[in-house]
Amino acid sequence: MHKIRIAIIATLFIAGTCCFFVTSCYPPIQSEEAQEQRVEYIPPTFDYFDEAMKVVLLHEGGYSNDQFDKGGATKFGVSLAFLKSDHLDIDGDGDVDIDDVKALTLARSDEIYKQFFWIPNHYENIENKDLAIKIFDTCVNAGANRTHKILKSSINAIIKGKIAVNGQMDEDTIDIINLIDHDMLLKEFRKEQANFYRAIVKKTPKYKKFLNGWLARSKE
Repeated sequence: MHKIRIAIIATLFIAGTCCFFVTSCYPPIQSEEAQEQRVEYIPPTFDYFDEAMKVVLLHEGGYSNDQFDKGGATKFGVSLAFLKSDHLDIDGDGDVDIDDVKALTLARSDEIYKQFFWIPNHYENIENKDLAIKIFDTCVNAGANRTHKILKSSINAIIKGKIAVNGQMDEDTIDIINLIDHDMLLKEFRKEQANFYRAIVKKTPKYKKFLNGWLARSKE
């Protein structure tokens, strides 16, 4: 049975300008045959993944094993904690340990990021390249749940009519990202991201050694 979306009309107040948009509309009355032939809407996709990975690798670097990193040993930003949580046995020896981190290749890290980060969070549906890359890079660093809260708080700083601040990245959120002023959203996102990092250090002072790097990352 095909999904029929009802009309959602939202109002954005951006830089003092009122902008109306409709994400969907009531379908016209159709014959049963026509309804059977109707296909569900598939949003467009944008091929920014390879460029996004270049940014991630620039920030994350190669192998490291910092004692203050909660994720443990990492390579290309993929942590041992993540490999264990998803039971990814990279070297195929029947367990997941530090050797799997060391065995990780660039090609395999690309596969992991696309499978577990890019596609599940629908980043391929974000039209603006800078926003798609920024949100993805933050997701790698801070996790999807926190990143999407940062994103929605940033949206709420711009629009009239607040959206729920949660860790979900759904179709309506993608619609808003694509319709809102991209430069304004990037500016607010960077501010929220920096505030998040400062809050981490305030709560856990031992992470102060990471703060300058985190803040530099938030500005990009």
